[in-house]
Amino acid sequence: MIVAVSGASATASIVGISVGVAALLVGLGWRQQRTLQTNERIERRLRDPDPATRAGAVREAAALGLERSAGLILRAARAEHDPEVLEAVEDAVGSRLWEPVSTADALELRRWAAARREPEHVAGSQRARVMVTGAGGAAGVAVVRDLRRAGHHVVAVDADDTAVGFDLADEFRVVPRGDDPAFAAAVTDAAAETGVDALICTVAEEIAALDAEALERAGVRTMLPDAEAARACVDKWAFAAAMIDAGLPTPTTELGSAGDIPKPWIVKPRFGRGSRDVHVARTVTELRVALRRTPDPIVQALVTGREFTSDALVDRSGSVVAVVPRWRLETKAGISTKGMTFHHPEVENTVTIALKAVGLVGPAGVQGFVTDAGEVVIIEINPRFTGGLPLSLHAGADLVGEYLRAIQGQPMRPERLVARAGVMMRRYYEEAFSA
Repeated sequence: MIVAVSGASATASIVGISVGVAALLVGLGWRQQRTLQTNERIERRLRDPDPATRAGAVREAAALGLERSAGLILRAARAEHDPEVLEAVEDAVGSRLWEPVSTADALELRRWAAARREPEHVAGSQRARVMVTGAGGAAGVAVVRDLRRAGHHVVAVDADDTAVGFDLADEFRVVPRGDDPAFAAAVTDAAAETGVDALICTVAEEIAALDAEALERAGVRTMLPDAEAARACVDKWAFAAAMIDAGLPTPTTELGSAGDIPKPWIVKPRFGRGSRDVHVARTVTELRVALRRTPDPIVQALVTGREFTSDALVDRSGSVVAVVPRWRLETKAGISTKGMTFHHPEVENTVTIALKAVGLVGPAGVQGFVTDAGEVVIIEINPRFTGGLPLSLHAGADLVGEYLRAIQGQPMRPERLVARAGVMMRRYYEEAFSA
């Protein structure tokens, strides 16, 4: 049935819609005006000579929401000297820890408040002497630089006497390779000689080789994963089995041949790292060549979709306290050269389950894909900090600092392990020179 509408009715409808839109716009403008007036009033009160008035302004600003008012409160905190007002800032932030935040100002304000809550003797103990192994790799360099920025004294060690991390640290020592029987004793001796009180290992294959008990006797604290947990990550065949046992999606894997895996395939060393000796095979001929060229090969179904790495941190009890996923937008030699942080509940949950499945503690890098069908597939876990760590650090997650706290026997602080989504990294080369 067709209903005819008269010209008068149509005109009335148009007028009604116009009035409604106008009312909406007036309402929005009124709200914006009220918000502006509120902010101006709070700013005036924050500049008032009376400390009680400034403290009240802090509480009023916080009541509006930390995300909205963080900039105002942070500026006040940085300029303030009165104990009453500083305490008001600390209390205001502490009362809103339940509130999710993503802006740089809000994250910085939480860090400021957390630092205020630390007793002086605890804050002082944070200035440590730290040994970092694998100083020539991307992860080692990232850790050395972050520790130096935080004011720690860093001793870099590596088997390569030209490792670039040596130029970035306060001191350095050359040690044997991790597969050398003399490695553990050399690291312990170097730690005792340089007087370090903590050790961070950035090479997965070195974890099982280190002598944690000898280091502890030398006064060097560590927080290393169990050797079996580390091996379950280094051994890609064992890792695939661990993921299957945990009921997590992972590529179908065969040892030494493709078995019944349909093409295309990816062939990689069972004990490799980075992207060394990794080959994609799309034909039977390419598969045969790849198997010949790859030491101790495994064959997996090729997974496609959006590739990600998640920087993570697990405390001594096995609780996952940080998961920072980032898209691998571009990689070279297995290292992310372009990336962007993101939030994805299913990715974060799957990463957490995968970490618990292998029983790691400390830092980890979890790699996987979100397929075109939306499935989260875990490819591998590295039981160490990753080469793309600087992106997670810049996005606000203080992974190195909180790991060092845990090594020193202090609790990790979840509010300092939150990262902003949408932060992008573009990596470039930088030279270091020595004579």
